[in-house]
Amino acid sequence: MTIVVQPAGLPITHLATHTDPLGLVVIAQPYDGWGTPRIGFFTGGGADGSGLVLRADWSAPDPATTKVVSLVSARLQGPVGAASGDYWGANAIVLAMPGVTSVQVSSTTVDQELRDGDSGSPGQVRVQPLPISSTALTTTITGFHGKTRVFGTAADGGAFGDAEPIAAQVTAAGPESLTVSVTDTSRVKPGQLAATGDGLVGQVSAVDTSTGQVTIRASTTVGFVSPAYTDISDHSGQVADDGTGLRLRNLPADANVDIGNRVLVPDPAQCDNRVGALTVGHVSRLSPVRLTATANLATARQVNIMVHPLVRRHTRRGRPDPDGSCLL
Repeated sequence: MTIVVQPAGLPITHLATHTDPLGLVVIAQPYDGWGTPRIGFFTGGGADGSGLVLRADWSAPDPATTKVVSLVSARLQGPVGAASGDYWGANAIVLAMPGVTSVQVSSTTVDQELRDGDSGSPGQVRVQPLPISSTALTTTITGFHGKTRVFGTAADGGAFGDAEPIAAQVTAAGPESLTVSVTDTSRVKPGQLAATGDGLVGQVSAVDTSTGQVTIRASTTVGFVSPAYTDISDHSGQVADDGTGLRLRNLPADANVDIGNRVLVPDPAQCDNRVGALTVGHVSRLSPVRLTATANLATARQVNIMVHPLVRRHTRRGRPDPDGSCLL
């Protein structure tokens, strides 16, 4: 790992390291056409990890107050926006501030029995494989100086092609729905999924563009139906609330389902059935298969509405020109 400062006027390379399977990983601070600093995440682009491909491009954070920068995505190999097909196909890329002696990456997509007692990786840098369903929303980054916790925060964001979360504040909650407020409703549409870091909350059912109020129908509401599949064993079926609670139905006849199995719902905003899939619940009973919902509506104060990524086509002056499509 190297941390390099370039001469004035040239990009600053904050991190350059090599890992498998991403190849070369670089975090750099380039400048746009207006001279505004940006943060760019790059990984290897070839089959052998050779070359560099820009995976994410954000406004540079304030160096005086920033303790860590991080990215979580399953779209860090191959062409821009291409998703990994491996179960452990997502990765967290983390660079912490000087003085941090170890970094810990944790995700709500990893069940307790799969955790290895992770107490943090030595140093300021960590590149951590995660399940393909992991996103910045489900991932927490914690930094330590010795045994003292310095910070704990959600990961910053994803790569080009990943769904983007729009934060929404809960203004009213009932047994069947939430009303939330968003600053800009232009990208919010009925049918989109809403989630917390723990998992699926529900589905957007109505948008009031005049007030910025959005109604979210809870996943535990009678009539809720969605494609779903079991984590790891990958048995496809359908999750639905039939009035007696969430059920996982229409499974293959030979499906082997156990108590505690995680059940995931594909996020249509991800343009991939496995990437960023949201946990709807865990199996709590068999014959029929019933679920305990993961997200708790009663305690939710903020949710995130998952929307399609914006296309970023750079104009002559270097600024992104989004058109709202799912395609890159």
